[in-house]
Amino acid sequence: MGKWGKVIQVSCGEVDALGQPSSPFSSGPSRWFVSIAAPAMPSIDTCSHQVCFLKSCPTKNNQQGVAFAFATGLFSVKYARLTATMTAPIALQSLAPETYGYLRPQAIGQTAGSVDNADVLRTGKRDFNPPASQICTLTSTAESHATVLLDYGVVVSGIPVFFVQSVEPGEGETEVVLQATYSEVFAYADRPDGDGPFPFTAGADTLRINKHRISQPGMIEHFQLQGGQRWQRLELLTPGTVRLTLAGFRPTTLNQEPQDMAGYFECSDAQLNDIWRSGARTVQVNSIPARTTVPNWQVLPTGTYISSQRVSHYIWGGSWDDYAVRVEASILEGGFAVAVRSRLGFGPLFQFYLDGTRLRIDLLYGFYNQSQVTLWPTPCDSWEGDVATLDLGLAAGAWKKWEISAYGSDEFVVRLEGRVLATFAQRQGEKTDTNGATKDVQPHEGTFGFGTGKDQTAMFRNATVVSGSGQLLYSSSLRDPHVLSDFAVGTNHLPGMLDGPKRDRAVWLGDNIVPALALYYSTGLTDYVSGSIETILARQRDDGTIPAYGLVGFPVIEARSEDDVTTLYNLLAGSFTMYVIRVCHDYLLYTGDIGYIRSIYPRLQKLLALVAAKVDERGLVRMEGLWAVDSDYYNKSRTGATTKHNALYAIALGCLATIADALGDLGDAAADYRLRAAQVSRAVNTLLFDEKTGLYDASEDDRGIVSEDANAFAMLAGFPASPAQRTAILHALKVSNASPGGCLSFDAASGYMKTPVVSPIMNGWHAEAALQTGRLEDFDYALELWRTCWGPMVDESSPFYSGCHWEFSTPAGTPHMDHFCSMAHPFSSLPVYSLSVHALGLSPTRPGWAEFDFSPHVGFLNTLEYSSGRVPTPTPHGGTIRASWKRESKGVWSATIDVPLGSIARVSWPRDPSGGLPTYDSEESEAGIKIQGPATKVFKIVHRN
Repeated sequence: MGKWGKVIQVSCGEVDALGQPSSPFSSGPSRWFVSIAAPAMPSIDTCSHQVCFLKSCPTKNNQQGVAFAFATGLFSVKYARLTATMTAPIALQSLAPETYGYLRPQAIGQTAGSVDNADVLRTGKRDFNPPASQICTLTSTAESHATVLLDYGVVVSGIPVFFVQSVEPGEGETEVVLQATYSEVFAYADRPDGDGPFPFTAGADTLRINKHRISQPGMIEHFQLQGGQRWQRLELLTPGTVRLTLAGFRPTTLNQEPQDMAGYFECSDAQLNDIWRSGARTVQVNSIPARTTVPNWQVLPTGTYISSQRVSHYIWGGSWDDYAVRVEASILEGGFAVAVRSRLGFGPLFQFYLDGTRLRIDLLYGFYNQSQVTLWPTPCDSWEGDVATLDLGLAAGAWKKWEISAYGSDEFVVRLEGRVLATFAQRQGEKTDTNGATKDVQPHEGTFGFGTGKDQTAMFRNATVVSGSGQLLYSSSLRDPHVLSDFAVGTNHLPGMLDGPKRDRAVWLGDNIVPALALYYSTGLTDYVSGSIETILARQRDDGTIPAYGLVGFPVIEARSEDDVTTLYNLLAGSFTMYVIRVCHDYLLYTGDIGYIRSIYPRLQKLLALVAAKVDERGLVRMEGLWAVDSDYYNKSRTGATTKHNALYAIALGCLATIADALGDLGDAAADYRLRAAQVSRAVNTLLFDEKTGLYDASEDDRGIVSEDANAFAMLAGFPASPAQRTAILHALKVSNASPGGCLSFDAASGYMKTPVVSPIMNGWHAEAALQTGRLEDFDYALELWRTCWGPMVDESSPFYSGCHWEFSTPAGTPHMDHFCSMAHPFSSLPVYSLSVHALGLSPTRPGWAEFDFSPHVGFLNTLEYSSGRVPTPTPHGGTIRASWKRESKGVWSATIDVPLGSIARVSWPRDPSGGLPTYDSEESEAGIKIQGPATKVFKIVHRN
């Protein structure tokens, strides 16, 4: 366990007095690189360590700021000279000074044992000498632990911080242990491990439980960030007393209230408002500014320090097969882990345990030595020996040379100090988990990596990887910060949108098809979308393939052909390739960023060509293998000719045609794309529509299965011939797949789902398809989908309330897969977009809002009393569109529209149900009226029969 140094102030490299930050440097926090010199200790010359996301408070000349000095516990520093250089500040421009700083709990959920003044933590601060009334005191005995449960109101993201005013260890002890556990929702707050662990990526702490050893007063700041939590449970595990004046988080995302965002929506329906606001929060907590992710490894002059973190893999070894990994390791606590031949994290994992006089090595197949619901480690073999018998000087803190060799189908060999320690057979075959899912255990080709298991801490240095022929594949001292890029465990170089702050903490660009739309109407911070696009498209291969997702620590460089993790480029490619084209199309429409889209247009054409190559002689796309794996991973693969893939292909063709038009492509590209989309439509209607059921089949191999996403995307692609046919499809879906918690992804008898699942992302597209018919009966159904699927999410009395939208749910309206479920998942936020478009009535018709419609849906006009809101528009003019309407009486509305410079609004009310045309201030117009900005227009609309 590391120990924290004192909080000091830096002024041109000189140590100064303790300072308190009063305002952010420039527009937000800054990153400092600090050198700690310890001349009194000749064994350590200089410790250069990156202190991430440090808060700084400049003087008038901007030469001085507050930094947190850190030491790993391998050495101590009493006095230090700090030198600081600042890179570009992190852009948190929307974070006002009064909201900048620590996130504090909004309420105290529970206390147990001896806890005094817990409520002061709601307004806590760093203070060595506060009045007694401003100190929270936790006292534990051997029989009773002090516990306090802190409630942050909604899911937040950040670095856990604590300020210890004083500490009194129990008799005979030199420290106390304060444990913190984290959970997105109350229902899982009392689990021993919180709602984790989550070893899928290294974008945050693998564990949802941390132990802090405290021996003296001062600031405690955790190594890693906790990505998303509403609840924080503090428990003093050892006898003694600890007094806190602060418990909270240093934020790593914006934390604006929805009403303060650049975009906003409200109406007369309180539940719809809650759905919009919780969706906007979901988008915000998943939007990470550049350089805010904390490195999961601490690179020091003595080596790389890793504590309780999953194995992270060298990112360029995807095609390796036969090699030996050699590394020096020092076990500080518990043990360490080494992976070989791994892809996407799956592969042989050697987990080492040093417990007193015994050494144990477990060969697992997976990510981590602790189970995650979908990433359970498969035990393959184990070896155990006596340390004294080995006679190799193995002990905690001792540096030792380890080697693991993987050659062909030979046994894996583990060596310590050159001596063969253990051999392991390469196990193969399928393993089945308790939920019935199977895992193919194969020691195939792949990369290597280092990590530590739960409650383990180790140092690593001098790593080499050598092929069977003696070729040096990799070499690093592991003492240089460049190693963070090698293993994708550094900070994020680009802003981006994650797919869940708790899990997965990765950029799944295909899934941005939903949160990007919600972002344009809420935070309006479009650089998170372009950063996500660049994270993925920058790694496109010559053959056009792109990775399914990007780790936040990926270096910003081009792909290296087959050296990259090959599997990453085929997984989910069938749907994601086409989603990405839609994401880029929408980015152009909402930002007008022609220059950027022009620069990536050839890449988008390559993406489309990949799918076009899979079109058969009938005009249908056919997917096989990893390309057919469904983006909703809890469903079966979609092999063969499927309605979903063909609908997405038609949508992608239409999107690329629009992009070609906007770029002025002088060839026949746009016309060709539209022609091909029409051909796909005809083929699907001929071969995949079932006249008996009135629905599109899931695929030609799965006739009669009622697929929600297949039919929703078919409607959005324009396949049905008429609004009446769309209404019939919607009715059939409701009859077959409805549940109290929303529409099921498939009919229960289909066998497509391992267990019945309600998918909010697909319920969102389903509702959007219903709204696009313009028919009142379909409008009622869209509202029903929102209320059944999202209603449980916005119920503040529920133990599952997170203030955000869930990843997926059960027919009963509870989280699917319990604590594994991401309770702040942005791909479930489509109602933010749909409410702003259909209830408020604002949607762009030319890129960058150069022209837009103000045209509310007739169902909302006749159901709501009012709606109002705003939408930010991009540069060069950068104004805000503000709109509102109010129903004065039956068939009569008042409305206001603010049109910024550079935009033209078309106000167009729908006909009334009987077909009557609207009048605008007594002027009848079927086409509506146009307003050139800048202008504010107040008018009355009347339906005249």
